Amino acid sequence: MMDSTRCYTTLPPDISDSVHALLSDCFGQGEHLRHSDELLCRVLICRNESVIAHGSAYIRQMEIDGKDLKCGIVGGIAVSPKHRGQGLTKQLFATLHNQLEKQQVVFSFLFAYKPEVYFSSGYQILDTPIHFFDNTTREWQTYVYRGGMIANLTSLPLPKSTIRFNGCVY
Repeated sequence: MMDSTRCYTTLPPDISDSVHALLSDCFGQGEHLRHSDELLCRVLICRNESVIAHGSAYIRQMEIDGKDLKCGIVGGIAVSPKHRGQGLTKQLFATLHNQLEKQQVVFSFLFAYKPEVYFSSGYQILDTPIHFFDNTTREWQTYVYRGGMIANLTSLPLPKSTIRFNGCVY
C-alpha cells in the first residue's frame, strides 16, 4: 500500500473526478477546484489509484510592512476521513512548501477550519490584520481573519502591520 505524491499544474482529466469527490467529502457539496492564474501547483497523494489527499499552492505579490514580497497561499487542504492521522497533512505541506521555496516565497498563508492541525507543519496563528478581496461580498475587507495562519519560509521577521493581501483568500 505505497502512497504516491504527485504535483500538477493542470489536473489530468482521468483524476479530476476523484479530486472533486475528495473535496466534496471533506468540505461538503458544492466545493470545487479553484483555479486562478496564481496557481503554482496542486499536490495529490494517491493510494491504490485513489486520491486520498489534496492541497494547492498559489503565489502572489503582497505588501508586508511596506515591502513588496512574494508570498504563498495554501488552500484546499483535504485528507480523506478514512486516512486521517497517518501524517498525510505533513506530507502535503512538505511538498507544497518545497514548491513554494523553489519560487523564493517568503511567507505562506493558510486559512484553516481547525488551526491546531497545522501547528506541526510550521504554521502559527496570524493575528495581524489583512486587507483582502472578499469573494462573497465582492468588496475589499480589512480584519483579522478567523483561522488565519502564517508559516515563515525564510528568516524574515513576521509581519507587524496590516498585510496588503492584494486579492482573495483560497
